[in-house]
Amino acid sequence: MLNVLFLLFGLLYPYTNVNSVAAEELLQPTMKLAVWQPPSPALSAEIEDIGVNTMDSLESMNDISLNDDLRAVLEKKGNPDAIVHDRYTGYTEYQYEDITVGLSDDLVYYVHADSAPEKIKINGVWVSLQEKSLLHVFGKPDFLAEDGDVYTRGPVALKIYRDPSSREIVGVDLFDDNVS
Repeated sequence: MLNVLFLLFGLLYPYTNVNSVAAEELLQPTMKLAVWQPPSPALSAEIEDIGVNTMDSLESMNDISLNDDLRAVLEKKGNPDAIVHDRYTGYTEYQYEDITVGLSDDLVYYVHADSAPEKIKINGVWVSLQEKSLLHVFGKPDFLAEDGDVYTRGPVALKIYRDPSSREIVGVDLFDDNVS
């Protein structure tokens, strides 16, 4: 009987439509459970008023591409303000005034903008972090979590972190879910 249940689960698993970015967040013990919620009627009305023109790929943030290696980062940004190696994750962070670049095996794994940025440069285009601008450029978030909004384009995700109580933007991450 147990074998039949495993077989049934194996057959149905591809149809569960689990997003790997969301699944990874749910597995991290420090993360709270993120549940997708439909946008409020007021937000839906704003989306219709703006005429959404979504960006169809996410490749770089503040001129750092997810395809860059350490040498390219240093050529683009120069020497970092600080270099921090996390022995638990194996990542090395190159901290600059405007961004932090996380590298794994000398390849960019994520780019993080901290300190409540007012705008970010995505794929060479400056994007204001105002609600209407985000809706116009990225469309509706693919996931709404307690700590922010997530936009995905294939294996790449852009997360806009928000203060849970005020919903003010406190940071932005661009990361590739394929790197391990």
